[in-house]
Amino acid sequence: GAQAAVPAAALPDLDKGQAVVISGLQKAPDLNGKRGVVQRADPRPASKGRWEVEVRLPGGLFEIKSLKRENISTLNRADRAACKAWAVEEKRHKEERRVREEREEMNKYKKCVEAKMAKMPISESMQNVLRKLKPQDALNVLDKVDSKVSNVNEFLNTQVNLLTEQSDSDDEPEVKRARDG
Repeated sequence: GAQAAVPAAALPDLDKGQAVVISGLQKAPDLNGKRGVVQRADPRPASKGRWEVEVRLPGGLFEIKSLKRENISTLNRADRAACKAWAVEEKRHKEERRVREEREEMNKYKKCVEAKMAKMPISESMQNVLRKLKPQDALNVLDKVDSKVSNVNEFLNTQVNLLTEQSDSDDEPEVKRARDG
């Protein structure tokens, strides 16, 4: 049946960073039950009485939505179980977000590496060697190539060997001491 809606004016204002749950949306019912974090009162004159909420979506994604106050349920601090459940979900969301952002960052580096390699006369085998490196390392090596380099593949091979030798010696300092001693 129809629920008696609480007038928005009777609901307390929200605070930035407040943990909330969305409910009662008609046009976007998929958001009902989703967790969110209050950002601010919507500053747009046409949106008076609305609040900007960062809505938590699956996979560490989020979206800012402008919502009416009556569609935003605050957590009851006395309900420890609900607060704990919210915090557990928030921790999971933050971890998913961190992993997703790292993956996106890694993909940006990979695209840069591919774009740089496409502009240089690099053999297929050297391209494969560079692809096996961490994308940031491959980019650093490629950035060292300038107009003074006559044999790009030879130069890159030397740079990659220096890089991998360096990372090997970090793992096994006694080997380096034996070589130098």
